Amino acid sequence: MVVWGIACHLEAHEPVVVAVEAEGDLEHASLREVFRHRTTESEDVPTKLWSLRAALGTKLGHARPAVVVVRQMQWPPPPARVKDTVVRSRLQVEGVIAEVARSHTGEVAVLPERAIVEMHDASSDAAARVGKELARDAVDAGLAALAAAARASGADWPTAPARLRARQARRPRKRRPPG
Repeated sequence: MVVWGIACHLEAHEPVVVAVEAEGDLEHASLREVFRHRTTESEDVPTKLWSLRAALGTKLGHARPAVVVVRQMQWPPPPARVKDTVVRSRLQVEGVIAEVARSHTGEVAVLPERAIVEMHDASSDAAARVGKELARDAVDAGLAALAAAARASGADWPTAPARLRARQARRPRKRRPPG
């Protein structure tokens, strides 16, 4: 069964999207980079998103993976976080990737790094194996592909961490005044 992991990172404030295909079972999955899309500064934001959508849609249309896991982009360090453009770029690119993947695949998840590591439960071994087989900037996509392989072999999607569930349970609900 063919599954994909997709990750995105920013290089000089420009998104670079990398997809890795995993074929076979989780323990012996063969990994290979199948997609790389880089934008340029000369393009405006709608053009960047449209070109990403078109390129990824074409590639996914030919491959038809069973499961796609998109790794959430990491938040930048605090000084850069206040820049609205970085946060907006992250959300826009992840949204386009998820929308295109959903239109070509039945099962898509956008997960943070922690949840991806929980999916294959052997983070150091998997990271070492992925690091040997793929380029440095494709490792995140490779780990996402292994999480997709775990899902395809029957693993459940990770749930919210216990700390978050406990905080949500303690939070009082706001009541609306009648009327």
